[in-house]
Amino acid sequence: ILKGSQERDYLVRQVTLTRTKSHEGLGFSIRGGSEHGVGIYVSLVEPGSSAEREGLRVGDQIVTVNDMIFITISHDEAVHILKTGCHLLMRVRDFFADDSHKNTRRSDHPALLI
Repeated sequence: ILKGSQERDYLVRQVTLTRTKSHEGLGFSIRGGSEHGVGIYVSLVEPGSSAEREGLRVGDQIVTVNDMIFITISHDEAVHILKTGCHLLMRVRDFFADDSHKNTRRSDHPALLI
């Protein structure tokens, strides 16, 4: 359980994704980043992908990846880590816990398929 800034508890769960080939996608896209004043959020999960099979959901906030904190990371840094890692141990905050990503304009956060 993660303590929020407003003293609310947020459910954090673990999602493990493994890439077997360096060019293989994991089947999800992200939005956000520190340059936009928000965290990193899952914006798309491809049906049938490893991301979907492992329980990643649209709107989930990525809290950590392989113990690297994603709360204040830039979009470009997040993309680099997610695209180059072969084994990703992710901690994600449930999509219903925080609506801050919904208050941003769509064009502010390019979504890239990971």
